Amino acid sequence: MNTETIYAALFALAAATPGIQTSSRKLALPDDVNGPDCPALFMTQGDQEAFPLERGPTKWVLQADLYLYFHQSDIPTDGVFQMAINSQLDALRVQLDPPPGLEEQTLGGLVTRCRLKGKIQVYDGSLSERALAIAPVEIIANA
Repeated sequence: MNTETIYAALFALAAATPGIQTSSRKLALPDDVNGPDCPALFMTQGDQEAFPLERGPTKWVLQADLYLYFHQSDIPTDGVFQMAINSQLDALRVQLDPPPGLEEQTLGGLVTRCRLKGKIQVYDGSLSERALAIAPVEIIANA
């Protein structure tokens, strides 16, 4: 298992989500991302946990967080941030779905499973010109 190859594959897949204008594996502060760069996607690497098996390779659970940033300029004139957030989260979900004919997203065969898992945090920008969502990703791999 090559951890960097796995995280790089996840980032490439997520960054290719339709609508994303800017992407990086280096997290930026929301105030440092300008309107034309949004929606923006950033990825941070999370914990890695090993589960040694009695027989067979060690099972690994890797974590990552995908940050989506939005700016007031992303919102239709008659809309609200929630519309932009929901639309982009839907596009990200579709992007991370398994490819046609497969039951799991395997990042091109690198892992057993990669999926959104857990609570997606949404900060809807009700009181500002910026909003964000943080989507947790779980990756299951064997050594």
